This record gives sequence, C-alpha cells and structure tokens, in this order.
Amino acid sequence: MQRRLIWIFLAFAAGIVCVYVATRVVHVAYNFLMSGQASVYEQQDSALKNRVAVLAPISATAYAAMQFRDESIIASKKEETVLPIASLTKLMTALVAEKYISPDKKIKVTFAALSTEGETGNLKAGEVIRVGDLFYPLLLESSNDAAEVIARDYGYDTFISLMNKEAKAIGLKKTRFDDPTGLSLGNVSTATDLLRLSKYMYKNHPRIFEITREKKYSIKGHVWENPTHFLNLSSYKGGKNGFTYGALKTSVSIFTTSAGEDVAVVVLRSNDRDRDVLAIIDAIEKAEQVEEALAR
Repeated sequence: MQRRLIWIFLAFAAGIVCVYVATRVVHVAYNFLMSGQASVYEQQDSALKNRVAVLAPISATAYAAMQFRDESIIASKKEETVLPIASLTKLMTALVAEKYISPDKKIKVTFAALSTEGETGNLKAGEVIRVGDLFYPLLLESSNDAAEVIARDYGYDTFISLMNKEAKAIGLKKTRFDDPTGLSLGNVSTATDLLRLSKYMYKNHPRIFEITREKKYSIKGHVWENPTHFLNLSSYKGGKNGFTYGALKTSVSIFTTSAGEDVAVVVLRSNDRDRDVLAIIDAIEKAEQVEEALAR
C-alpha cells in the first residue's frame, strides 16, 4: 500500500513538471517566432512581456502605437522620422482654438479664408458662425476653410505661433506648424510626437476626440458628415485622418482594446491607411491574448 502511494505521488509530481515544461516551451517558441522571422514580421519593442509583431506588409513609411496607461511604445517603425502630417495639423488647430477662443464667439467667414485650397465644409462668404460650431467641419470633414476662418479671425501669425508654443509645451520635440490646415509640407512631426499629442488631448481636451466620433452635425443649413470608416467599431474612441500628395495618407486613431487598454495608433505616409491601422491593432489584440493565456 505504501509503495502504491509513493508511485502515485511520483506520477503526480511528474505531471506537474511536464505541465511546467510544456508551458515554458510554448513561451520560448512564441518568443522565437516573434524575434526570428524578420521576413514575415516587423519586430517591435513592447510594454507587454512578449513583443508585438505586426504582420507585414504595412504600407506606411512610419508608424507607432502607444499604450496610454504607461506611455509605452508597443509597436513602431521609423517612429522618430520627421514627415509631413497633412490634416493631422487640425488637431492642434482645434486644441489652440479651444484653449484660447470662447466657443460662443461669433466670427465672420471671409473671402480670404475661402480662397484656401479645398471645398469641404461648404462655408459661405459673409455668414456668421460660432467658433464651437466650426469645430465640426474642421474635424469631421477636415475643412481647410474652417481652419483658415478660425486662424485669420484670431490673428493668423499669432495663431500659428500659439500652435508651435503648445507643441513645445507638450514636449513635441520634432513638430513644427506653418499653417492651420496641413496643406504646407512644412507642417511636420513624428509618429512618437503625435502619440504624445493624442494622449495629451485625450486627457486634457476630450471634447475634440468626442467630436471626431460624431457621424454628422447639422446647423443653419449645414450638414457636416464624418467619412471615417471606424465609426461602427465600439472600440474606436476618436481620431483624425489627413491626406496631401506630399504627405500621402496620415492618421491618428485611438482604440480601447479587449483588455481595456487605451491605445493610440499613428501612421504616416501610408498608401492604405485603414488597413495599416487595423493590422497594428489586430497585432496588439493578439499579443494581449497570448499574454493572458501565458499568465493563466
């Protein structure tokens, strides 16, 4: 009887050892796959215990994703490369307008403002409109006219100076603004700078990202609609897209992952912006699932 109990104990102990060894083998194999197949994966440093690998190809020249909780960069490529940002500029335009101008201030749309390239927003010369209402064509339809109306009414050069002042105050070391629209190739930043901007705004100017989740907004005969393709995703918390021929497609997007983490994704010089963003988010989600499984 005693010998049988000893054998049972040894079998139980051996089972525990086998489970432990199997778990470690899976863990090591996963890390090997994440670190050893550069032809299939773009390797990224991660705040997670395992690397976040983004399945290639990503069309963007540069991209980065940040976990807001600890400001860790969890996926990146050429994240410090300075590139034109197109209409991502309008996030700073909105920030400066919200911080320095009353939303109830009424301003007149001028011919000079409407002479700016682009026709989105459908503003009319001579109409009077609240600054708070101009945020909707600015952020939903990326209206260059709306950006110009706000900046010119405040004082154009002063407004641009404030945009650069705010960038410096937030800690955006490689960001520069030449105009409030993003048409200028002199409006430049990096993926990491734009991640810092997105977190700062998400925390301190949440209304701006709330507006970017609106499907449409109507007032005084205007109907401004949001063309963003992520609006039907419950995980999407807001963002801004941009495009010029010099900058190609650009994007800042914020999501809450299934693990409850707020994550921002930036892509610059992209040919397929939505696909790039979703590929990065999908990789982060899969990494979280693996991490959760290994923690059990």
